[in-house]
Amino acid sequence: MTWTVTLDSGDQNVVLPNGIRYQGSASAVLSDEWYSQLSASAVSALLAASYLGGVASYTVTVASGVVGAVLPDGLPHGAGDVVTLADEEYSLLTPLALSALIFSVSVAVS
Repeated sequence: MTWTVTLDSGDQNVVLPNGIRYQGSASAVLSDEWYSQLSASAVSALLAASYLGGVASYTVTVASGVVGAVLPDGLPHGAGDVVTLADEEYSLLTPLALSALIFSVSVAVS
């Protein structure tokens, strides 16, 4: 399976896991292996869009020390909680929120 990703318009000299350097607004096709090498913060900070055929959901684990964080699902969560977010919900998390609140992320496509 492959992912099509589009860089944010202001990005410059971004080297993706496929080893190719891209400029803003460029699109690239990445294998699952390459896409999985992107951290959640890199995806949020660099990519304007990424998609794969099917419906994506994200399973996130809330970072230690977090108490009562309200995620885009509208519910409060604490450290160690494992939460499944729809693609639309996950896309609402800012890079700052991802780095401060989320310990790990996995993606499932159905």
